[in-house]
Amino acid sequence: GINAEYGKQWYQRRVRGSLIEKGKQFNDLRTEKWEVEKEMKKKLQDQQLEYEKRLEHMENIIRETKSQNGKLSKMLKTNTRKSVTAVKAPNLLMDAAVDSS
Repeated sequence: GINAEYGKQWYQRRVRGSLIEKGKQFNDLRTEKWEVEKEMKKKLQDQQLEYEKRLEHMENIIRETKSQNGKLSKMLKTNTRKSVTAVKAPNLLMDAAVDSS
């Protein structure tokens, strides 16, 4: 009768209240998850930019070093040829031939 109906309504209110509470918790968690994901993406992007800058810096140094090595190598070959003709040493001629190949 009346008590059974009241009991049923009370139970439904409890379940509904519980569902609403769980829904709020779910939404809060989902929002927090999105915020964490956004923060992580930002950190990863910043980190990637930092690495790209460092790589670019290293590549510039490598390029510059190669360029300097090329100039030094040419100077060395030129100087070696001059000193070879002056000394007429066959060893140095061989070295110069190996370097130029």
